[in-house]
Amino acid sequence: MLSDATVGEDLEAWLKRKKSLARTTTNGYEGHVRLYLQPHLGHVKRRDCKLRHVEAMCNAIEKENAERLIHHARVVELQEARDAAHTAWVRASGNMEERRRTRRAYLVANAALREGRKGKRKVTSATTMLRINATLRSFLGSGAKRGDYATNWATMVELPPTKRSKALIWTHENGEALHPDWISRRFDRLVELSGLPPIRLHATRHLSATLALLGKADIKVVQERLGHRSRQITSDTCTSVLPQLLTAEAESTSAVVPRSKQPSPKRRKSRLSPS
Repeated sequence: MLSDATVGEDLEAWLKRKKSLARTTTNGYEGHVRLYLQPHLGHVKRRDCKLRHVEAMCNAIEKENAERLIHHARVVELQEARDAAHTAWVRASGNMEERRRTRRAYLVANAALREGRKGKRKVTSATTMLRINATLRSFLGSGAKRGDYATNWATMVELPPTKRSKALIWTHENGEALHPDWISRRFDRLVELSGLPPIRLHATRHLSATLALLGKADIKVVQERLGHRSRQITSDTCTSVLPQLLTAEAESTSAVVPRSKQPSPKRRKSRLSPS
């Protein structure tokens, strides 16, 4: 007699048998099952599961990604509007009515941003798609060994290629990038409080690179940090600022110039004959 068990029921039983794995692996499996496999495949009967169901799941995820990208773009627009309203409020001075008006506009824009962020979900990357498929492949492979599934359909799915991302070291508290406008406003405020002469935020970029080179940092490292296309650009931009760098370059060049050896002075013979 054919079983009426569903893929969702088999997934739950499979997870229970996987408790001996490392915690990180188990958590990854559970996340893929809860967020993707159960919603898209859980209702399918075990006996009816075919390649078309797996491909339909992948297509649905891609469609959700398109919708999430639109949502993300809308949130960016709302955030830019909120930041512009905040800037107008900060710059409004002297006219109390204008400050009240710009403050109200900022509060409205900030409330719209909070509302727009509701329901925002992360886009499923190509790498995550590969991991989801790997989880499904492990599940169907185990089911095939038990005789529950005749074919491991996950091995037949064609997924988009992935690009290897460049490793980054995060130094913010929550790992999120800071908004450029916030950084600029914060920097201007700190300069004002310090009492120092005004300086553009962009100027500190070249200053840090110049000081790094002065401290004997590798120019290749500085080039990567600045995002320059070549070392020559970094050298032209930064090494001609401080006289110490020019002096050091001149001395290093002078040190390799060949020089003739000076003859050592000969000792004079004494005219006095020994007694």
